[in-house]
Amino acid sequence: MNEALRVTVDQRALERALKRLDKYQGRLLHQRAQKAYLEGARLMVRPIQAHITAAGLVKTQRFRRSVKARRPRLQGNEMAVASVGPVDAKRHLLIRGHRIVTRGGRDTGRHTQPRPVVDEAFSDVGERVKSFINEQVTNIGGELRAL
Repeated sequence: MNEALRVTVDQRALERALKRLDKYQGRLLHQRAQKAYLEGARLMVRPIQAHITAAGLVKTQRFRRSVKARRPRLQGNEMAVASVGPVDAKRHLLIRGHRIVTRGGRDTGRHTQPRPVVDEAFSDVGERVKSFINEQVTNIGGELRAL
């Protein structure tokens, strides 16, 4: 991994996210909170793609293009949740590393190096994205306090 790589959240991406969130003013609180979480996750897509490129995992660009922000089903009493990361079928092999085997399944004794690109991207811009989400959710709550 290139230690000199440092990524930030693009200002234009923030403006686009805020513009998309403006469409949900006046909706129910949980709907607006879910959209705020999803927009925060979308802000992480480009930094993760930049770390994938820097790590050299771009043989066919498929892994890089597979990075997506998604909204999984809510469990229990969760109000909003979003996740971001690659959705490629081999993502666990590239991120966690694996042992190298022959076609017959025999272990060769070699291992690939883990490349935790999502963790590295989160260490760069995660705090900024968390503050964006927090700011948007508390802004939603501020509208209720004003009533």
